[in-house]
Amino acid sequence: MNNKIMDFYIDKVSRGPYFQMESNHFHSEYELYFLLSGTRKFFINHSFYTLHEHDLVLISKGELHRTSFLSDSCHERIVLYFNEQWLSSLHLPITEDIRSACLCTQKRTIGEDSNDYFQQLLNRMLQEYSSQDNFSSSLLLNYFEELLVFLMRTKESSHMQNEDTTTDSDIVSAAQYICNNYSSDLTLEDVAAYVNLSPTYFSKKFKTSTGFGFKEYLIHTRLKEAAHLLADTNDSITSIATRCGFSDSNYFGDLFRKVTNQSPRDYRKNTSYNYQL
Repeated sequence: MNNKIMDFYIDKVSRGPYFQMESNHFHSEYELYFLLSGTRKFFINHSFYTLHEHDLVLISKGELHRTSFLSDSCHERIVLYFNEQWLSSLHLPITEDIRSACLCTQKRTIGEDSNDYFQQLLNRMLQEYSSQDNFSSSLLLNYFEELLVFLMRTKESSHMQNEDTTTDSDIVSAAQYICNNYSSDLTLEDVAAYVNLSPTYFSKKFKTSTGFGFKEYLIHTRLKEAAHLLADTNDSITSIATRCGFSDSNYFGDLFRKVTNQSPRDYRKNTSYNYQL
């Protein structure tokens, strides 16, 4: 990525049939994903979201997520990433109302009366980001403020939907159970019994529905919570590893580095402005 603006990123990509993310991940940036065409399925923490044309999903920082296909159709999307440093550069004060309306994980449908305006705004940001000069940062900040104001203005009329509650309710229950008990010595058999499924069937269904294997999801949930603690506390790395269900701090450090491309110590240093993941 040959850009000078490090706290903000935007791109537009078309994908072929059956595309899905190669890896499950979380990151310290917020993400806004707008679907121009096609259909997509998101699994975020322990909730499912189904996106159709002109839907967007906002993913708060530190949320474990994966996107996958729902059909054999192609799709096109625009995605934005931005962090707290970027938000702190805005003239617009980031109030609690803005955080709850624009920066929490949610799905929205952009109405027909607003869609042209919204796409034009995103296209201006894409153009400015792809052809940067000394004025690009200022213009992008202005466009981004306009985007936040748009999201605030349309929060009641854009059909906000928190999650798809009818999709695989047993898998949602299992994921919630893992999120609530990640620090204990959970096994696949424990969680399968909680949702009254056989271990073999549960393992296959969890993978098919979420894109995560059971152990993979448990480990990533533990790492995500460790990232919270690294950013927001002064607790020792060994103590954080233990609290998050890792019995070996060296093993924890190796896994954390593999997922985030940073050691726990470097991650803490690089998030020293202490925003909450």
